[in-house]
Amino acid sequence: MFNFNLRFILISHHCNRGCGDYLNMVRASKIMKGMLAIVEGNISAGKTTLCRDLAKTINFKPYFEPHIENPWLEKFYNEPKKYAFQLQMFMLHHRFDTFKSAIKLLEQKDHNGVLLDRSIYSDWVFAKKNYDDGNISEVQFRQYLEVRQNMLQQVPIPDVTIYLDVHPEVCLHRIKNVRGIACESSIPIEYLEGLDSCYKVFLNEMRTIGSNVVIQDWNEFKQDNTLSHYLKKASS
Repeated sequence: MFNFNLRFILISHHCNRGCGDYLNMVRASKIMKGMLAIVEGNISAGKTTLCRDLAKTINFKPYFEPHIENPWLEKFYNEPKKYAFQLQMFMLHHRFDTFKSAIKLLEQKDHNGVLLDRSIYSDWVFAKKNYDDGNISEVQFRQYLEVRQNMLQQVPIPDVTIYLDVHPEVCLHRIKNVRGIACESSIPIEYLEGLDSCYKVFLNEMRTIGSNVVIQDWNEFKQDNTLSHYLKKASS
């Protein structure tokens, strides 16, 4: 079995660079004219609603998951072993494009900041879960990691990573009773539990590379007062 080191998977794009490349990455971060924050969480954690409301409250520009027709999502839920890799690469490229758009805005205009509803950084969570489940082969996972590493070399580290911590059972209830996306109705609790575990690894690594991780209990939907105060203070 190919031994994937989790630290390599998540942060090697910063550690394995030459000094010149690293300094270029730092300079890219410094020319941004506002805060770069990502909102993360399990499926149906409440990211999109919070991202929209929070952006409105603190005058940040929100960037949501790409609203494009996804040709692989329904196929993946029906036949995960057949379509997991296609779905993963599709989402990786679109999350990369969204991330670059957000950075471009911060480089060109004077904004308080941007909020991204999920990101290329956390895309790893879903790829790792698919690898653990045997939906993605070792060769495919290695290919995914190489492409992702190349992409991450081109973007700065988020200033803030907001994580909505929701029990998998609560996520499942929301998927079935609130979210209302037909192809997601058959998601098993084990899948959500696996994502939850992968997210915990992801959060530790985001701390390691220098992103400020803010974890919020979101088992009940709340007002965003605490988060808005934090982001206002941090971006001032």
